Amino acid sequence: MDKGRAASPNLDPTGRFARDARPYLTRPPKNGCKPVAAVKDEVTGQTSATLGIGCAWSF
Repeated sequence: MDKGRAASPNLDPTGRFARDARPYLTRPPKNGCKPVAAVKDEVTGQTSATLGIGCAWSF
């Protein structure tokens, strides 16, 4: 629920207007820049984290 309102049902059978269920940081950027984060388990048993900025523009 966002700001006290109940979520409205998605009545679009094509899915074009469906809200993206992926977390914000894992979605690719669209028409602008956003922070990008990744966490990866290495073969050696260590964990590495990467932070950066990703930018994209639609033409």
